[in-house]
Amino acid sequence: MKSKINKLFAFVTVTCGGIIFISQAVALEVNISPDVASVEAVHNGEVVNIQRIQDQGHVLTGGYSKTSRKCPPFCIQPMKVADGVTTIGELELLEFIDKKVNAGTGVLI
Repeated sequence: MKSKINKLFAFVTVTCGGIIFISQAVALEVNISPDVASVEAVHNGEVVNIQRIQDQGHVLTGGYSKTSRKCPPFCIQPMKVADGVTTIGELELLEFIDKKVNAGTGVLI
């Protein structure tokens, strides 16, 4: 019996080691930036991973795929929404989530 348990343990160890090796070898190819592959955030008590779609053949469909629509109402909007409102980009938002929201010192609405 002990021999069977040892063999099973060795199998599980090798199998798990293989899985760990494979998962480490398969890195994200489509990163958010050169230094950021993904960002974890907590939403409603659950961890959510924010990352790019990895399918490099993926295409937008529906309303987001339209590139030419009448203006108005589909006009280019200014980067500055209003006086006193700071406009930030995606990387700044992800950093805020990572450093402030996840630490409980910031709120994202």
